[in-house]
Amino acid sequence: MFPSTEAVLLEARGGAFAGCISATANVNSDLCARAYHRGDAAALEAAVAIRRLFEGRALVPGVKALLAHIHDDAAWAQVMPPLAVFPAADRAAVVSGYDQVRAKRVA
Repeated sequence: MFPSTEAVLLEARGGAFAGCISATANVNSDLCARAYHRGDAAALEAAVAIRRLFEGRALVPGVKALLAHIHDDAAWAQVMPPLAVFPAADRAAVVSGYDQVRAKRVA
């Protein structure tokens, strides 16, 4: 089984799952890796906090918009139909939340 959320990564360490498939792992993979490989609860908490930033928002355009921010390259935010560009207000909220989570510098 492949859960679609990072929230179960500590459970997955015990063999309960074959892996995790999550779009937000594109922006928090370092945190997911630390949670899974080291059992790092603080890293898991940060990864889940980043995932929550997308709740109620268009996930794929949102991840692409955040990747554009991370890489400082607007081309990352481009989407193809039927997807629509991530709204500016949502982008601002997600970017701000992401920067706050990352500013805590999970060890």
